[in-house]
Amino acid sequence: MIFKQFTTNEIKAAGWLRNQLEIQAKGLSGNLDKMWNSVKESSWIGGNDEGWERVPYWLDGFVPLAYLLDNNDMKARAKKYVEAILERQCEDGWICPCKKEKRVNYDIWACFIICKALVVYADCSGDERIENAVSRALQNLSTHMNSRTLFDWGSARWFECLIPILWLRERKPDDWQLDLIDKLYIQGIDYKKMFKSWRYAERRENWSYLNHVVNIAMMLKGEALMTEIIGGDPNEFAKQAMEILLRDHGMACGHFSGDECLSGTSPVHGSECCSVAEAMYSYEWLVELTGDSYWSERLEKTAFNAFPATVSPDMWTHQYDQLTNQVQCSRFPNGKQPFNTNGEESHIFGLEPNFGCCTANFNQAFPKFAMSTMMKTKNGVAVCAVAPSKVETKIDGAEFAVEIITNYPFEDGYKIKVNSATHDEREILVRIPEKAVSATIDGKEVGVGENGEICIKTGDEHICGLFDGYYGDEEKTREVLHDGFYHTGDVAWRDEDGFLWYVSRVDDVIKSSGYRIGPFEIESVIMELPYVLECGVSAAPDPVRGQVVKASIVLTKGTEGTEDLKKEIQNYVKHKTAPYKYPRIVEFKDELPKTVSGKIIRHLL
Repeated sequence: MIFKQFTTNEIKAAGWLRNQLEIQAKGLSGNLDKMWNSVKESSWIGGNDEGWERVPYWLDGFVPLAYLLDNNDMKARAKKYVEAILERQCEDGWICPCKKEKRVNYDIWACFIICKALVVYADCSGDERIENAVSRALQNLSTHMNSRTLFDWGSARWFECLIPILWLRERKPDDWQLDLIDKLYIQGIDYKKMFKSWRYAERRENWSYLNHVVNIAMMLKGEALMTEIIGGDPNEFAKQAMEILLRDHGMACGHFSGDECLSGTSPVHGSECCSVAEAMYSYEWLVELTGDSYWSERLEKTAFNAFPATVSPDMWTHQYDQLTNQVQCSRFPNGKQPFNTNGEESHIFGLEPNFGCCTANFNQAFPKFAMSTMMKTKNGVAVCAVAPSKVETKIDGAEFAVEIITNYPFEDGYKIKVNSATHDEREILVRIPEKAVSATIDGKEVGVGENGEICIKTGDEHICGLFDGYYGDEEKTREVLHDGFYHTGDVAWRDEDGFLWYVSRVDDVIKSSGYRIGPFEIESVIMELPYVLECGVSAAPDPVRGQVVKASIVLTKGTEGTEDLKKEIQNYVKHKTAPYKYPRIVEFKDELPKTVSGKIIRHLL
C-alpha cells in the first residue's frame, strides 16, 4: 500500500462535512436500530428478523459515524450490537445467525461483511477481542469452503473478504490466511475475464450477478487488493475497467448506470444507491493502494455529485435508483417504469424503496469519505480528497497535526495548516484537483500581482470553441498548442480575489534589467494626461539593460513637444507605477502606425 488510513481517533471531519455527518446521525443512519425491524429485531442480536446483510451493512457505516462524531450514545448502541454478535459466535468460529444444518445453503457473503464491519469497530474502539473473533470466523470460513464452494453473492463479492484478511495479516500473519485467499481467488468470479471479452457494452433486459451494478462497483478494488498478495500493478485492471464502464454506461454525475444491472448511457436509466456508496469505498481503497490522484478525482466527483442526489437533505429517505433526468418523484404505472429489473417505486425517496439493502448500506458513504480525506504516508500526510477535516497523530513519537481548511466544493480552493511538535522534516502530499486553475505552494507558482501567460488546459481533447490550429502552418500550431495547453500569448496578472487583469501580448512584453514590463499598463497611465491624444509603448534595445521602455506619443493639437514635457511625462509614470517602468525614451510623433482595424503596430514604433 502507498498510503494508510487514519483511525477515527486520529482524523475528524470539520466544517460542512461534520455538519453533514451530524445530519446523517439525526436521520436514518442514527435511528435504524430504533425503528426498522431489519436492524431492531435482527437475528444477529437474537431477534427473528433478517439475519444476513442488513445489520453488517448498517454497522459498517454506523460505527465510524459514531466515532467521528464522538457520540457516546451511538458508541454505546454500536457496542450493544457487537457484544450480541460476539456472544452468539459458535465454538467452531461460525459467526453468522444460521443454524448448523442450514449452513450448507447460507450465502457466506454475510460473513465477509460482518468481519469487515468488526474490523472497523476494532480500529475505532480499540476492542482487542475483535482480532480473535475475526480470526476464528475466517478460519471456520476456510474450512467451510473446502466442501461448499462460493456461490451467488459470495462468489460475486469474494474480494470483500480480503479486507479483514489483510487486516489480520498486519497483526498476526499465518499460512491459513494465504490458503483462504487462494480459495477466494479461485472460486470467485473472475472479472478480468469478463472485461477482456466484454459482452456488456449495451443494456441487457435480463438480471445477472455478472453485470449487477453493485457487484461492479465493488469489484473495482478487487484485483488491486490481490496485488498485496501476488504482486503486480494495482492500477492496471481498475483503470481499464473504469474507462470501459464510463464509456458504455457513464452518467452525467460521474458514476455508471445500473438499475439493477448495467443500463447504458440513457439519462432515463438510473443507478442503484448501493452502487454509489460502494464505488466511493472502492475509490478510497484504490487511493490507498495506488496513491494515484485519478481515484481521488473519481471519489470527489461521486461524493459531491452522485451521492447527495440519491438521499434527501435530512437523510431520512433515499432512492433505490437515481436517474440523470428525473422530473418528478411519483410511482410509475405498472410495467411502465424505465428500469431494467427494478420496480415502479425504485426512484421514489423512502425508507426502503424497491429493496432494503440500500437503507442499510448508504450509511457508509460519508463517514468513510471523511476518513479518507487524508491518509498516512511513510513520513507525513497525504491530502487525498478536498473537504474540511483535521488529523492529529504521532510520527516517530512526535505530535503532528494537519488541517484542511476549505468550503470546497461550495467554494473553490483550500488551505493546509500544519502544526508539528518538532522541527523534523515531514512530508505533506498536496492534492491538486484536475480542474484547478492554479496552485500555490511555497510560492512556486505565479502569485498575486505577478505577470504570467494565460494558458488553457486542453489535455489530449479538443476544447469546444477553441481552434484546431493554424491552417497550413504546423510549426506555428506547435508553438501555441503543446504540453497539454493552448498558449494564448496574452499576459495577465492575478489579484487577491482571483481575477485576471490583462497586461499585454507575450511578444509585446519588455524585458528590462530582469523585469518583465507590459506596455498596456504604461500606455494607460500616459493616456490619463490631458494633452496626450494617442500613445504606443514598445521596447528599445539597450546595451546595459537589454531593453528599455519607449513611449511614442501623439499630442493634442496646439501642444508643443518639449524636453520639459518629456520629463513631466516620465515623472508622472514614475509616480503612478513602479519607478523601473517609466519610459526612458519619449518620442513625439504626428501619427502612429496601425493596422486596418486600428490597432497599433508596436514593432514599427
